[in-house]
Amino acid sequence: MGRFVMIKDLTGACNTNEDGQIIKEEILKYDDSVTISFKNINNVTSSFVNSLFIELMTDKGLDFIKQNIIIKDSNTQINGLIRERLSFEKNKRLVNN
Repeated sequence: MGRFVMIKDLTGACNTNEDGQIIKEEILKYDDSVTISFKNINNVTSSFVNSLFIELMTDKGLDFIKQNIIIKDSNTQINGLIRERLSFEKNKRLVNN
């Protein structure tokens, strides 16, 4: 069974690299899928997204994110920035390999 991570309960915001690291460390505690809730979070910064999603992509791969991370209670800004950063990093890695 998957786990549930409520960002607001762990960091209160999604502004800093430290916020992203806290959520990343929480995700890595589990061997199964994790639902990340952005409930009551209005926006995220690129620092947060890089520290959470790009570092997860570096450590575990994009397939890990696609297969194990479920995003819930997010909005257009949050979804867009996550998609944009993951796409950019994926394309950058393809060019560099």
